Amino acid sequence: MVGVRLSGLGKRFGDVVAVHPLDLEVGRGELLVLLGPSGCGKSTVLRMIAGIEEPSCGEVHIGGSRVDDVEPAGRDVAMVFQSYALYPHMTVRQNLSFGLRMRRTPSEEIERKVRWASGILGLDTLLDRRPGQLSGGQRQRVALGRAMVREPSVFLFDEPLSNLDARLRAEMRDEIAALHRRLGATMIFVTHDQVEAMSLGQRVAVLEGGTIQQCGTPLEVYREPANLFVATFVGTPPLNTVEGVLGHDGGGVVFLGGGLTLAGADALDAPGSLAPDDDAEADAQARPVVAGIRPEDVTLVGAGAATAHVDADVLRVEALGSELLVHVGGAYGGPWIVRASSDLEVAAGDRVGLELATERVHVFDAVTGRRLGTLGSREA
Repeated sequence: MVGVRLSGLGKRFGDVVAVHPLDLEVGRGELLVLLGPSGCGKSTVLRMIAGIEEPSCGEVHIGGSRVDDVEPAGRDVAMVFQSYALYPHMTVRQNLSFGLRMRRTPSEEIERKVRWASGILGLDTLLDRRPGQLSGGQRQRVALGRAMVREPSVFLFDEPLSNLDARLRAEMRDEIAALHRRLGATMIFVTHDQVEAMSLGQRVAVLEGGTIQQCGTPLEVYREPANLFVATFVGTPPLNTVEGVLGHDGGGVVFLGGGLTLAGADALDAPGSLAPDDDAEADAQARPVVAGIRPEDVTLVGAGAATAHVDADVLRVEALGSELLVHVGGAYGGPWIVRASSDLEVAAGDRVGLELATERVHVFDAVTGRRLGTLGSREA
């Protein structure tokens, strides 16, 4: 059963299109993440679901019922904001129960729900404190609890962890994931942080320019990005890229900068891109592409080694404890980042060889950004 369905939902602010008409379904009990950079329209989508923002077009359905003409209070959703939005003069208990009291819920029911939420979130010893006496993580738990006591059909999270430090963000990600497993509720989580998206979402919808670029499981989005934007936005460190052209020389070849050529391009989804036999015509009709490879799919070997596809200079090395991030550059372009074991002895100024896992080299149309596939693997 669908928990939330958006049909042709869009939003304009005057002449500015914030969200192009989009279709999206969120399954009942699913945790879907809306991921994208600032200004891509993800929070606007969330606010339209909540009823805080009026759509310019389209429909919002929750639990099978159309609700885009229903007031926010009647949509059976609860929203958790980045700013916590707690009442500073109220205790934790009063903040948790405020919405229930406004609905004239019986006092016994309020007490039961407050105890239930505070027990799950570890707030039992904090019920008589005020927000000013709490840490950021504790305040965020109170904001979560206030949503929980309403027992809504849908939880909406608008970048709720952005104000927390790295350690607290990791803790709260675990809290939200555990809460989702325990409640089995439908949740839509907005963030610009790909670590949050990849670790929390059962599916991730990547937005840019008010348009959904791709929607899939975290691994699908990471391993099979639909276009160059998704490929470069998702992943830390980001995808390494280099410009080139798609040629046809006894089997498909991608010709890249600095003499780097990679075979296997005949497997790409590139209709009409293969040039005829005449070299001049082939040059004229060669298709511009961008090749990309993840930092973990590049291996450092000795300069000039038989397995090296190209040599490069080490620009700098980041030591992260269990691994190294080695920044390299060369005639092919760059800089690139290579993920390597911390056992490797390498330093700035060294000359190294780069061995690429060619079956994991993504190729994108340089004009449209569309992914054509990976070298050596036929894709529709």
